[in-house]
Amino acid sequence: MKKLFAYVLLLALVSSAFASTHGYMLRPNGPLREDKGNGGVEWSTTVPEGTSLEIESAEPVLLTLITEKERIENIEFYKVKYEKKTYWARACEVALGAVSLTVMLDDTTLFKKPAISSFVSAQIDKASVVAAGSKKEYAGIKFTEIQYWSSSANEIRKRYVFSDKVSGNSKDLEAVRIVDTALAVKNSDKTKELAMKEELFKNAKKLNTSVEIEDYVQAAYDKIFGRVMFEKEYAGVIKTADGSKVNVRNAPVNGEVVAQHENGDEVPYFCARSASKSTYEGITDYWYSYESGEGGLYWIFGGYIEWKDGAPSEQ
Repeated sequence: MKKLFAYVLLLALVSSAFASTHGYMLRPNGPLREDKGNGGVEWSTTVPEGTSLEIESAEPVLLTLITEKERIENIEFYKVKYEKKTYWARACEVALGAVSLTVMLDDTTLFKKPAISSFVSAQIDKASVVAAGSKKEYAGIKFTEIQYWSSSANEIRKRYVFSDKVSGNSKDLEAVRIVDTALAVKNSDKTKELAMKEELFKNAKKLNTSVEIEDYVQAAYDKIFGRVMFEKEYAGVIKTADGSKVNVRNAPVNGEVVAQHENGDEVPYFCARSASKSTYEGITDYWYSYESGEGGLYWIFGGYIEWKDGAPSEQ
């Protein structure tokens, strides 16, 4: 019986040693490599930051990395599976042992250990994607261990941060990923590009995120569309010289026409303007926006707005 028990225990240990686990690719546009028969591994495909990978063995393997310019020997790789296909991922780009993938809620100080005295002269930015690990408490302060991609060091680093700076809301990560996708959208037709970005941001704004990430999404939107927020809402009346309708667009200048206002319509909730003026049909003015019922933004050229209580300040 003892021999049988020992055999079962050994079998369990061996099985656990070779059992696959998971890791997160933390390098933005993380490369996955394949053995193409040239004595090493070469680039095969790229996955987004935060992609979950199945790790076949937690022990890295030394391989030769082949690039367009050189061959680099003795580089540590994990053998991974992604979408049911086997690849090799550099060990310094994959986070292992993390509890969850999440984002930072604010620009945050980094600590080498879970103690205030161990802070380093560096910080991690708000909305950075991190792999969160164990939590520890020191002198009544809660810390969380994180793994994050350091672009300056070109590798993953482990540090501690204040636990209240790490998001516990899964929707926050989803929103940040949508913003990253929107920022990467390119199209030769600028109108289509802005429309695509607008739709992505609309989806991000519909998510039940934390206040911090909601502000991050809005700030990213404002940067793309050049929106300057007002401290209060302004009321205006649509006025045209010939009494014609005025187009409402989903972005200033070249946005898609999504609706129209009749001459004389009152719009009491203008909340922002474009960052710069433009000339439209011989008139130079800002574009002004208000929120649509679906969480998007509508834009109207200021040359066709008569302000009821004075025009918004240009500050």
